[in-house]
Amino acid sequence: MTIANLLPKRLRLHLRALRYLAQIHPHLFGNTQRECPACGEKGHFFAAGHPPRYNAQCTTCGALERHRLMALAFDRLHLISSNDRVVHFAAETVVTEMIRQTGANYRSADITPGRGDLILNIEAIDLPEGDVTIFVANHVLEHVDDHKALRELYRVLSPGGRLIVSVPIIHGWDMTYENPAIQADAERDLHFGQFDHVRYYGNDLRDRIFIGTKA
Repeated sequence: MTIANLLPKRLRLHLRALRYLAQIHPHLFGNTQRECPACGEKGHFFAAGHPPRYNAQCTTCGALERHRLMALAFDRLHLISSNDRVVHFAAETVVTEMIRQTGANYRSADITPGRGDLILNIEAIDLPEGDVTIFVANHVLEHVDDHKALRELYRVLSPGGRLIVSVPIIHGWDMTYENPAIQADAERDLHFGQFDHVRYYGNDLRDRIFIGTKA
């Protein structure tokens, strides 16, 4: 009798599933080391999302692909300095830590009370013009009326300020896809990839940002 036979049946089934995954996806369990630029962790990452994206989430800091991309941008492009006044919408902890390390004047913001330093609606930002040098909105614009949000972000940014933004995007599409008639959670999940999303961005993202800030 092997040690495995002494384990509960459910656990044995899980072990068989892991062995099967190791056969069809050897890169998931091999010796290849991955390094998280957000925290420096080396090793294998968790799967994340539905359907799952393998090796997507750092096992130490929880950084996903978009967070690790942002960590690389902060490190290599020096986007934020200690002189900046930063407002970070829907703040993710891992990104918050990255920004705090720069020494910038940092404030998190959320429309829901208790989730940030500031209670702010990105479509109607209750801050004076020129108050912020950098806005960070990581996977936020796909949830809101981005024309209203971009006008407000542009209004509150100081001259020469920056908007650091990332969104779900399909580069194979020339145009952003949105349909106001789609309201049900299940339909939004089907059309936009998540029940609380209202669009999937295409390659016109830059144009939408520019037009939105000028509208």
